Parts: sequence; C-alpha cells; structure tokens
Amino acid sequence: MHTESLDHPADAPPCEAHVAYDATARDRRPLVIVAHAWDGQNDVIRRKAEELAGWGYVGFAAADAPAHGLRDHEAASRRAWTAARQFFKEVLQG
Repeated sequence: MHTESLDHPADAPPCEAHVAYDATARDRRPLVIVAHAWDGQNDVIRRKAEELAGWGYVGFAAADAPAHGLRDHEAASRRAWTAARQFFKEVLQG
C-alpha cells in the first residue's frame, strides 16, 4: 500500500490531505473521501483511509488546514473548504 500527504493548492493557504491506495493495482479504483471532525485530521482518519485502500479503494482523508499550525478553526475551515472545492474541481475536470 502506498500512502502520502498532499499539500494543496500551491496558490492558497496550505491544506494537507492524506491519500492511501494499492500501488500495484493497474485498474481504476473508486475514491472514498474520509471527512474529519471540526478539530482536524488525525491518526484515526488517516488509518480509515488506509483501511479503505486495503479494500480496493483510494482512501482520501480530506484536506486539513489546522495541520499546518493554523489555529483559528473557523477561518481555517473556510480556507480548507475553498481549497477542497478548487482541488476537486480540477480533479473532476481532468
């Protein structure tokens, strides 16, 4: 299983997502987004993404701005959602 942290996007406040998938699989796999609680991404959420990868999915633990030291959760949440919307817009439009 391959896991990595992704910083996205480069032109906005930094958000960190955790991605897990089977790097040996050659076919397309469905993506499952794992949302975190208000206090941000943690080991439980990252392990859930990895568990989903073990079942044949791409596990994507949603972007988390507070992981980069932003402590104003309301402002960080707005920035994270804005970045997530942009990220998925780019992904879905190819």
